[in-house]
Amino acid sequence: MKHYLLFVLLICLGLLLVPGVSPVLGQAVAREHVEQEPVAREQLNDYTVKVSVDGDDADAAPSSSELAPETQTMTVLFNQTGPGRCTVPITTMPAKAQTAVRRAAAIWSTLLNGSIPITIDICWTNLPTLPATGDGLLASCGASGHYINFAGAPVPDTWYPLPLANQLANQDFNGASTDMQCRINANRTDWYMETDGVVPKGQIDLVTVAMHEIGHGLGFEGTADWDDGVFDPDDPNDPNDPVNPVECNGTMNVGCYDSPPMIYDTFVATTAGTKLLKMPNNTTTVGNALTGDALVFDGENAKAANGGSAPRLEAPATWVLGSSYVHLREEVGDPDLVNGLMTPTMSDGVAIQHPGVIALGMLKDMGWEIYDLSRTYVDRTNNGLENGGVLHPFNTALEGASAVPHSGRVLFFAGNYPETLVISRPMTLESISGTVVIGTP
Repeated sequence: MKHYLLFVLLICLGLLLVPGVSPVLGQAVAREHVEQEPVAREQLNDYTVKVSVDGDDADAAPSSSELAPETQTMTVLFNQTGPGRCTVPITTMPAKAQTAVRRAAAIWSTLLNGSIPITIDICWTNLPTLPATGDGLLASCGASGHYINFAGAPVPDTWYPLPLANQLANQDFNGASTDMQCRINANRTDWYMETDGVVPKGQIDLVTVAMHEIGHGLGFEGTADWDDGVFDPDDPNDPNDPVNPVECNGTMNVGCYDSPPMIYDTFVATTAGTKLLKMPNNTTTVGNALTGDALVFDGENAKAANGGSAPRLEAPATWVLGSSYVHLREEVGDPDLVNGLMTPTMSDGVAIQHPGVIALGMLKDMGWEIYDLSRTYVDRTNNGLENGGVLHPFNTALEGASAVPHSGRVLFFAGNYPETLVISRPMTLESISGTVVIGTP
């Protein structure tokens, strides 16, 4: 059974969004370029994981990456209350669920290279049931704010999600406030909360879902919308947008995008090569493109990761807000699940605990520095800088295995690694110097 992963855009610093009652619901609020100093908020119940810096190739000479910061913290906060935090009703989050989300953050942490901390609010709350299937929504997530024309912005007049803007500017725009917020459905009874990736049929892997949602907060979000032609502000069950009853100009099949756009928008094109932002705004030309099953992400790194072709985006004939446009096309998630994390649906009994090289290429195009080597190094004796390269290896088997993509290689220096390591995708573990023991007696 497929389950929808709804991405709800949280696009104004400090403003939160209540998910709607179906997978096509979502509220987009106006972005603001916040220039005042942010107000620090107390952080409670935090969990800090490490984020890698530049990887070193085994055959490369030492580079300036040796001078990079040792780690970037990614802090996961659970059920925070107060202005701009979990303003929806929350329930106690099980300890195992918290561990699964921490695991998701830890996997992302081995892949990102940045110096500014990333803070994520996790709200364990009851999300609505989908009328079409009777299933409860899995989760929703988005950046807490967006910034434009800051020092270090690669593209002018373009909005960047807060976690990315912080890295590009090399400053923390919002201090102790959260950088993204994710809401996970506490009402579901089919969550698989273990971290081993061995998911029974009929259960949904929480690590995978949390990784997917964090991916949205990192950059898988755009401004494009499709108008259903319905103006009914009093209908809470409007399947497209009950809060903003006019998506574009109130005309059926008109598509639109914001100006200025988000960085994600700047890479979207048709399979014929026409950039979305070059199409006349508020027209059926855009509307047809959004529902024509012919959109791609036209970024150089994404194309390189996809064998030279721009990866296809989700653009079905029926527009689904929060699913269309901001995901890879479902077919990109191949049978081996190499690149299936950022597609719009999630099957039960499946774990996809790595973003895949295509999603990483897309994030790299948007401005992230990505650690995406096909091999990592692990040395339990390393107490210094860690980035998975041969000069600065990870010091746990878990970090090494988390960072490599499908069919990657993890190379170990000799030693005992007293960890429980369960691998959920094909990879090769190798010793490069002596005997390696993974596990506890």
